[in-house]
Amino acid sequence: MEETFYIATARGFRIFRMSDIYFFSYEKEQRVWQAISIDGQLFKLRRQTGADEIIAASPAFVRINQSIIINMLHLASIEGCYVSLDAPAEYLCERDDLRVSRGYMKELKSRLFLL
Repeated sequence: MEETFYIATARGFRIFRMSDIYFFSYEKEQRVWQAISIDGQLFKLRRQTGADEIIAASPAFVRINQSIIINMLHLASIEGCYVSLDAPAEYLCERDDLRVSRGYMKELKSRLFLL
C-alpha cells in the first residue's frame, strides 16, 4: 500500500499519494510554498507552512535549493549540479529551477543508494 499524506492548502486539506507530488516550489511574490502534482496542478500551501515542515513529511522530500523541494521518487538523474525528474515533470519547470545548490548537494547525495 502506497504511503499517503495530507497537505494543508489555502482552501482546506487535500490527500495525496506520495507518488502524486513531483516537487514543491516557493512562490516568492506570494511568500507561499506550492505543491506541483503529476498532472501539473498547483496547490498553494498555507502561508505558515515552511520548508522544514514539508521535508519532515517524508524522507522522499529533499531540498535542492532555496525555492525547490523535489520528490526523490521522481528523480531521474543528477548531472553536474542539475537534477532531472522523470517526464512530464521536466515540462513543469525551467532547468535552472532544478539546479542543486552546493549547500544542498551533500544532503541529496546522502539520500541516494549508490553502488
